[in-house]
Amino acid sequence: MAGALAAGLLRAGDVGQIAAGVAAELRALRIGELAGRAGRRRGGGYAEPRVAAAEMLAGVVQPYLDDLARRAGLGAQRAACDIGIGRRAARPV
Repeated sequence: MAGALAAGLLRAGDVGQIAAGVAAELRALRIGELAGRAGRRRGGGYAEPRVAAAEMLAGVVQPYLDDLARRAGLGAQRAACDIGIGRRAARPV
């Protein structure tokens, strides 16, 4: 019974809620943070702005990708695919 419940939860990703979470986190990124990460570094070196921006984006998106990989690894490949592409899963009749 507990296994069936857990499997159901893995398959029941709320696409709208997940999309809203990703969007909110992306909107929360600030240009000031990018400015602090890019450019000349103390002690020498230089960080390209595009590299710093990519790192910031990856920091937001990676936990969601990890969740998709976890779901797929636990046998909920269809749910992971549906969530990954933003498709609402078909409701059982």
